[in-house]
Amino acid sequence: MNRFSILYKTKGKYHQMSYATRAEADTVVQKCVRSKRKIPIGVYDAKTELFSWTKQVEYNQLPPEQQGKKGNEMILIVQHLRAQEEQKARHWQEEEDIQFDVLLRPLLYFK
Repeated sequence: MNRFSILYKTKGKYHQMSYATRAEADTVVQKCVRSKRKIPIGVYDAKTELFSWTKQVEYNQLPPEQQGKKGNEMILIVQHLRAQEEQKARHWQEEEDIQFDVLLRPLLYFK
């Protein structure tokens, strides 16, 4: 799985998109800002497990103890979404392996 994840909200629900580099993630964040359909919340680094907020979030206006709590909440959300995506990818790979296996079997011909 890619190292960086963008956490964004659309229609009141959280979603994430993963990218290999921070530069790719930052580019997509800028596109999300312009699209207005996706509201970027921040970028999560899976290697360091750090979350950096986008400028649109009113994060800095929160008291320090709430900032930490809110940051941990966002990290848990991203980790959960990443785990779901990983599970789906494993499931698709298993299905693909089964279908490929079936295609390699000889066909029986009955008269």
